Amino acid sequence: MNSIAKTEEDSPKKPIWESLIERGSCKKEEIQRKIEEKKAKDKELDPQCTFKPFLINQACQLQISYFRTLNQQAFS
Repeated sequence: MNSIAKTEEDSPKKPIWESLIERGSCKKEEIQRKIEEKKAKDKELDPQCTFKPFLINQACQLQISYFRTLNQQAFS
């Protein structure tokens, strides 16, 4: 019985827009522009950097909600 699952050699991972270009499902110019933007953005980012601003924002939101809860308990 043949396996349904494919190996990475059978279907290498590609960005979705590259697959869409190959199938002709999207406007080629728009997709190529997005690819170039992504490549430029990737060059700007330092792969060694572990700074994640969204985690800082999330931690601040948790602290704010915690202090609001304490404040409500103190005045109720």
